[in-house]
Amino acid sequence: MIAVTATTCDGTFFALCIQAGLSWLEVHRDAVNAMNVFPVPDGDTGTNMWHTLQSGMSAVMAAPSEHIGQVSDTLARGALRGARGNSGTILSMLLRGFADALAGQPDMDAALFREACDNAVKYAYATVSSVMSPVEGTILTVARVAAERLHAEDEGTQDLRHLTEHLLHHAQIALEDTPNQLPVLKAANVVDSGGYGLVTIMDGVVRFLDGESITTSISAQPTPVAQNWQQALVPEDEQGYGYDVQFLMLGDALDVQKVRQDISAMGWSPLIDGDNTLIKVHIHVHNPADPIGYAITQGAQLDDIVVENMQKQYLAYVAQREQREVPTTLTDDIGVITVAAGDGLAEILTQYGAASVIHGGQTMNPSVDDFVNAIRVLPHKNIILLPNNGNVILTANQVAPLMPERNIVVVGSKTIPQGMSALLAYWDRREGMPLDETSTLMKRVLGNVKTLEVTTASRDVRESNIQKGEWLGLLNDVPKVSGTDLQDVLLRLLHAADVESNELVSMYWGADINEHEAKAMQLAVQQTFPAQTVELLHGGQPLYPYIVSVE
Repeated sequence: MIAVTATTCDGTFFALCIQAGLSWLEVHRDAVNAMNVFPVPDGDTGTNMWHTLQSGMSAVMAAPSEHIGQVSDTLARGALRGARGNSGTILSMLLRGFADALAGQPDMDAALFREACDNAVKYAYATVSSVMSPVEGTILTVARVAAERLHAEDEGTQDLRHLTEHLLHHAQIALEDTPNQLPVLKAANVVDSGGYGLVTIMDGVVRFLDGESITTSISAQPTPVAQNWQQALVPEDEQGYGYDVQFLMLGDALDVQKVRQDISAMGWSPLIDGDNTLIKVHIHVHNPADPIGYAITQGAQLDDIVVENMQKQYLAYVAQREQREVPTTLTDDIGVITVAAGDGLAEILTQYGAASVIHGGQTMNPSVDDFVNAIRVLPHKNIILLPNNGNVILTANQVAPLMPERNIVVVGSKTIPQGMSALLAYWDRREGMPLDETSTLMKRVLGNVKTLEVTTASRDVRESNIQKGEWLGLLNDVPKVSGTDLQDVLLRLLHAADVESNELVSMYWGADINEHEAKAMQLAVQQTFPAQTVELLHGGQPLYPYIVSVE
């Protein structure tokens, strides 16, 4: 493709430009996420902005047009419907302001482009200002500074490609200055993630106009190391960061101003935009029921309801960043990437030598991209993947062909205890053991451990006399016992596993069990099997109150 030179742009070409920006944002999504520390360090800005723009482009693809006024309006309305998070919602506002300036226009020239950029900023600032004071050093600042400088320095430029390049240049300069405006960014040694996402979208458009690739994969850049960044991110509210609540209100005579006023009083970081038929609500609260319940009392139909635990996301962000920034102590070049659901399990796996732990497991299997992204931020040339779930092994096996620059081996652990055992073998191997010998050693020990899991039966199994809702005990993924008493089921499962012929019982207690209950269960197991060593560890895994390793 050759570079594009044009003085006008119609709806069809505008859609191609936005699609290029979306594609480039997708490539850089994890890098944008890694910069996310404000207003909540939840590591999802890139994902939220991608989801927002993807929703807008889906609407455009469903109603293509050569009329740029119609396309930009469809894009803005679709983005509003799918807006996610603070930066995604503000992105939808920028798109709405841009579209309003193009209303009724079949195409766009340089003068209209400048006007649309100005109006995008004015609309976003006005909408945000209606519910709170805009904070400088964010995506709003990057958009405003870029638009202002475009007017001041590029008034005579008529070529839309050159104008877009100049807009990107001004935005990049503004982005680099965001840490000087927002102290938390400086403390964390990052730029604003929303501004970074906006610059990335602009960069994708410019690459498309310049005839460059917008599909080349890149390694996500690790967050720069900073001193005392953890303290800077600690929530000021003793109750933590609370919940991010987002939903659409649908109706025939909605009062946007009233909704803004009422919902803004319920929490913080409110962003409410729309019209009398569709309102997008975004707010941070400690009780998600407050804004949702209010919307229902207004007679609105609710759609696309999203409730996210920001305190949990904050803790995950800190853990992931600490993992990225702690240099490996290994003297060789083998990094192990494993999978677990539960903060406790992730911590234990890291202590056993895992270079990276991907969140996932039963009912939430990680994707190929999850593995690829985890590999990209590691320095290791040689990689071992530990799936820890039978349903994840096939996915893990798809990774190596996508990353020929790394040596990747899958050690097919089907359970968490198998993964723990394999990691211990990895940790205890002789120094300098090559990849093939290390993976062979890890595979060899998989059969040395028995995995016991207790969960809830999701359906009746007549041939096994298992009732839906009962506790179900699995031995190496095979149903063995069931019943209504959790302790009785676990003890019978241990007998079925022939614990008496083994030495060590490791019990990992899950998210739905408290420590007092777990210690009581450990005591019951120890009294039943006095000759065995019974250890208790916090796993934090969902769905399974107990995962037990028997060796």
